[in-house]
Amino acid sequence: MENTRRLYFVVPNVESASTMYNELVRAHIDPTQVHCVRSRGALSEGLPEASVLEKTDLVHGSMIGVFVGAGMGLLLSILAALFKLEGFTFNWLHVTLSMVTGGLMGFWIASLVGSALPNSKLKEFQPELEQGKILMMVDVQDRQVREISNQSRKHPEVVLRKLEPSQ
Repeated sequence: MENTRRLYFVVPNVESASTMYNELVRAHIDPTQVHCVRSRGALSEGLPEASVLEKTDLVHGSMIGVFVGAGMGLLLSILAALFKLEGFTFNWLHVTLSMVTGGLMGFWIASLVGSALPNSKLKEFQPELEQGKILMMVDVQDRQVREISNQSRKHPEVVLRKLEPSQ
């Protein structure tokens, strides 16, 4: 299976983004592999908006929440055993249940927080987004990277800012 890359383009306005998107589709890029983010103003109907998972820190936050919550469950189990809390007998079932419960609580709480925060991977693009520009994320096969980056050079207003492996 061929590797995919995510290209991050900063586009100055909706018209340029629509032109770029149409050219990507004509270049046989799957429209579901293009995701646009804009802080201010609406995207035109033809531009695919990024999902909540791509725009927010939901995934990152929930992963941290699971580990922190499970760690807290473990810590509370150890503290309960050390201080010999009445009614608490230390066994691995209790420790496991405390870690699972803590992990689930951490997941839930951190997911709520993460869904309200912008994606930390997009932090470097925030100044441009605040200026009203559009971030266009395009997932392509390795063999298409050169073609798409060359195509973007036809548009001097479009800037390829970053290239990374796709999630």
